[in-house]
Amino acid sequence: MTTTASRLPNPATLVPELKDIGGALYRATGNGTVPRTTIGLAQPRAGQIVGSTYLTVLHTGNLREAGANEESITAVAS
Repeated sequence: MTTTASRLPNPATLVPELKDIGGALYRATGNGTVPRTTIGLAQPRAGQIVGSTYLTVLHTGNLREAGANEESITAVAS
């Protein structure tokens, strides 16, 4: 049987301040100064680290929409 449950609990319940930090990071990186694909390459890896299949798949799809090539997306796994 395969499980897709995260290995970590919801960090926002452990550290409520993460919501504010996450919002600030989103505003700082979402203004176009950092290419969307660059940010996007870190997001599936973060999903992998926390053991979230959902986030890994979600952010991989976002990368494809942003125009990342398959070689870059595949390299995230290694």
